[in-house]
Amino acid sequence: MGREGELNAFGNNHVSNLRGHLVADAPDGEEMLLVADVDLNEVRRYRAEVPYLGDRRPDTYGTCVGRWLIGPFF
Repeated sequence: MGREGELNAFGNNHVSNLRGHLVADAPDGEEMLLVADVDLNEVRRYRAEVPYLGDRRPDTYGTCVGRWLIGPFF
């Protein structure tokens, strides 16, 4: 929540684990820094169970995200 230069942040921030479960949630309408611990062993186990990262195609990302990389903050 707040404004920094041309960037307007709307708040409602949260941190989720790799399975989408809520780990930390920032209150609405309050400016704050949200920090959460990440269990790196859980990350390793999840990546072993769901090995989709090996199928990534970074060479195609420019086409997908190029239109969003416009502005003073990129």
